[in-house]
Amino acid sequence: MMISSELSMPFITATSDFLTMELGIPATQAPVTESGQQGTSQELNILVGITGMINGQVIYSMSAGTAKNIAAVMLGRSVQPLDRNAQSALCELGNMITGMATSRFDVRYTEVALTPPSLIAGNNIFISVLKMGYIYTSFATEIGNIDVTIATRENTMLKQADAV
Repeated sequence: MMISSELSMPFITATSDFLTMELGIPATQAPVTESGQQGTSQELNILVGITGMINGQVIYSMSAGTAKNIAAVMLGRSVQPLDRNAQSALCELGNMITGMATSRFDVRYTEVALTPPSLIAGNNIFISVLKMGYIYTSFATEIGNIDVTIATRENTMLKQADAV
């Protein structure tokens, strides 16, 4: 399944920019791959849905240790265990990165909204987005790795309705 880099690149650049500029954590990006595989091997996943002229989901995945490290940076304090404030901070990370990304879309995609982020924790998680392929990349940082899985597509139904 062919996936548009035009729709995925804003999420990749926003993730890098957020980690580096907002959190002060240098990040090295792995190569981008295209996949039909649906799932994640990470323990903690932040899922943000996208609706409007673009439909899909973005999943930010990491180990529990990386999640605690990122939450500690965001909250300015140690996080043991991953309490409600830490969970909220991680959801906000997903919200902020996804919001940054959607603000970078081309002017053709002005009507885009985000769903509230969901935090999904566990091992061997399977997340299915039917009829959509994925773009996947990972960012290595000094406090752990963050995987980004992007499943987006143009909403042709909305585009057809606008043309009428």
